[in-house]
Amino acid sequence: MDGKQEIKFPVDWSYRIIVDAANPNCCGAIIDLLKESGIKAELEKKDKSANGKYQAYRLPVVFESREMMEDLGRKLAKVAGVKFLL
Repeated sequence: MDGKQEIKFPVDWSYRIIVDAANPNCCGAIIDLLKESGIKAELEKKDKSANGKYQAYRLPVVFESREMMEDLGRKLAKVAGVKFLL
């Protein structure tokens, strides 16, 4: 082992998604993506940045496999208005 811990699946995971607050369609696009992917998860609104330019969301998901996790991450990163995915 090289010091890295392996993730054991299924796993409870939470994405932190930072979006452009000026993009009114971003949240709807994320919710649509979740429905299309068959993922039942609630997008939780969190804090806005100090200047109001960005809005943070939390997305708790149970992933059955690494492939599912990586696929959703790639799709979320492509949504217009998503600035950071942590």
